[in-house]
Amino acid sequence: MAFQTLILAGTIAIAAVSDVPKAGPVLRDFSNDPVRLVICNFGDADFAHTQLNQINWAGYAERQVTVAEFSEARAATHVSTAFGPMSQVMSLNLTGRKREAREQGCNLETNEIILFGKSGQVVARWNDFLGNDDLFQLLDSDKFTSPSSGIAN
Repeated sequence: MAFQTLILAGTIAIAAVSDVPKAGPVLRDFSNDPVRLVICNFGDADFAHTQLNQINWAGYAERQVTVAEFSEARAATHVSTAFGPMSQVMSLNLTGRKREAREQGCNLETNEIILFGKSGQVVARWNDFLGNDDLFQLLDSDKFTSPSSGIAN
């Protein structure tokens, strides 16, 4: 009798879990990341691809930079490691990709790169390719790392 009760309880638990509504795809929570770079590719079709191919992933990892990519073709997150990015493509339709891009501050008419500081505030924007040296110089500067700057907080 106790065995049948356990089986019944297990069946009820499984049924309860399977009835829980499934959440839609969610982009990675960046709130604990010190620095976030968002690539918005809504102009030239090769903008994000070219930018991602130029990234020095070991340098990004050293500076704890996470990359988010938004375009009409895909939405993805790229976590920097010394060995290259750990990437996850989000399964969103075009409307979902555009919604997420807007929430990240992307202009849906042009290509743009947005740098968010640790505080979550926009630090800089570029409408052209961003070189590793230019980004690293900004990230390593006193302006960026000083707690009084408001950027590092």
